[in-house]
Amino acid sequence: MHYYESIVRVNLLRDVEFLRCNELLSTNLFKAMLNDDYLKEIHGQNGFKPYVFSLLYPPNQKTK
Repeated sequence: MHYYESIVRVNLLRDVEFLRCNELLSTNLFKAMLNDDYLKEIHGQNGFKPYVFSLLYPPNQKTK
């Protein structure tokens, strides 16, 4: 099995409550997945999803 990591920089145009960050990210991830037939099929399946994402953090924090 192959694993891929994408690092995406997000510039928010408005303040978002911390408790809504997960909802915001998952909604936008799903919308992006709808543009690809394979990813759309995977997302529609019932069960564990082969993708994960983390919450937003300030850009001055180092990754890894």
